[in-house]
Amino acid sequence: MWGAVHKRLWSLHPYAADLDAAISTRVAQVRLRTNKPVLIGESGVDAGAPDGTTLTTSASAKRGLEQAIASALVSGSASARAFYWEDGYATYFPESGAAFVESMNDLEAPAAAWIHDLTFTDLEPAVLTTTPPIFGAALASSSEVLGFIRASELTAPEWNAAPVVNEFVQITLPRGARANDTWHVELQTLDGMLVQTMTFTSPSDALRFDLHQPFTSLMFKARRD
Repeated sequence: MWGAVHKRLWSLHPYAADLDAAISTRVAQVRLRTNKPVLIGESGVDAGAPDGTTLTTSASAKRGLEQAIASALVSGSASARAFYWEDGYATYFPESGAAFVESMNDLEAPAAAWIHDLTFTDLEPAVLTTTPPIFGAALASSSEVLGFIRASELTAPEWNAAPVVNEFVQITLPRGARANDTWHVELQTLDGMLVQTMTFTSPSDALRFDLHQPFTSLMFKARRD
């Protein structure tokens, strides 16, 4: 579902098995059509009632939902959320019930910790270039970059993929970036574990860093000195 246009904003209601990619794509498409804030409302990996047979109530769904949250944070939308709509409704279904709701209690906690000291002022969606097989999205200003990357095969219904290694990420920077600036990059898993910190000198138009550690999904922050 696309969502609805309001007087002062655009409300987007994405449902897709690979919700992280759908959010990134649809937010980008809407931003090309309007300068209104894009809010993400009701959405999920499955719109079916939580009767125990839906993708949301599968054993692996939490990984997919974590990816959706990460993608939304750097999509250019004006909001991000936990991305499963069945939190209260599921209690009426014995096949899922309170146990399902409780299993999602900490779903957004790592993402909340990741952004607790961030401001998104001046950040705009940026062109992110990677070597295959990586999917990703990023926001950038002339002094800060926030991003999410994952193995392209880390998709529904299992959200399981072999780690990728020896790839690179490059983010095109907006005007105002200076040649030979020093950038500090921090890589973190979606569950909040710090993986690596790096320092780079960048040309004025791009920030590029190589990924030598195996990974399946990562969040990253980069700040200019």
